[in-house]
Amino acid sequence: MIFKISLLLSFIILQASANEKVNIGGKEYFISTDELTWTKAADACHAMQMKMYAIESDEENTAVFDYLNTNGYDSIYLWTGGKELNDTATTDGIWTWVDLDLTFGFTDWASTRPNPFARHFCVYLSTWSWSNYWLDGDCGAPNKYICETY
Repeated sequence: MIFKISLLLSFIILQASANEKVNIGGKEYFISTDELTWTKAADACHAMQMKMYAIESDEENTAVFDYLNTNGYDSIYLWTGGKELNDTATTDGIWTWVDLDLTFGFTDWASTRPNPFARHFCVYLSTWSWSNYWLDGDCGAPNKYICETY
């Protein structure tokens, strides 16, 4: 019985710490443990007075991936604030950081992405098997997500 209580408390503490905001390279981020659709993830970030993660440089991209890989997030998918501008038709190739109303200046797509033949309009990070790339996915699929301060 004591072991079960101890194990449960350890899980609750781990769950709480995983939901705390973290500082990476001087910026504050929130890494979720729950999975939401892209739109609900955006709403969750905004409810915390944060924006969805917008990757504006190679340095920021590397710092966040390094943090994820060295802090137990080495097999995870995380929604970012990236979205294809025209998400109602076939892909047009114009990707934006929605909370900044800014087109991508820097990218780190996986070699086969974005997929022009799929109706994938939202961007997520993948650390699966230490891959450390961006992927385009179905905005209605549930994933964990990452937010950052404005």
